[in-house]
Amino acid sequence: DFRVLLVEELYHSGFGFTNNTHYIAGFHNALAEHIGIARYNDEHEWQPSSKRCTNWRRNLDQRYFGTKYTKKRIVFHILEQIKQQKISYQKIVQLMQDRCPPKIEPMEFLQLAIDIDSGAIRTEYICWMLKELNVFAMKPKNWQPIKKSWDKINQ
Repeated sequence: DFRVLLVEELYHSGFGFTNNTHYIAGFHNALAEHIGIARYNDEHEWQPSSKRCTNWRRNLDQRYFGTKYTKKRIVFHILEQIKQQKISYQKIVQLMQDRCPPKIEPMEFLQLAIDIDSGAIRTEYICWMLKELNVFAMKPKNWQPIKKSWDKINQ
């Protein structure tokens, strides 16, 4: 799961934690409920600690969503999965045809979505697809971006 890989990436991103499986499990489990991933079942789980970062839990989920699990990273990951043939290109094309917006012909829509020279699906249409699949939601009128709150994480 891409989200789990990003949790480990966040763990190694400057907190100064020991590279230990049980510490990583404790870090993972501290985030799991907040980001929608399953907890690790580790009977020897420890809570990470370091002199560099004593209050690492503060705004951890916001830090995850603000720096790791971002629109740009999700789209890049999807495109890489298509390139590596882990996600079927043909299934994505079929989904685009099946869910083609009203008032546009499916083939015309595909011509907009796919670069004719390279065959690559354009980034904005990956975003459209993720919105169609309810991975990306529409922002409500009162939406505000996540405020950066981790600069002074030790305080």
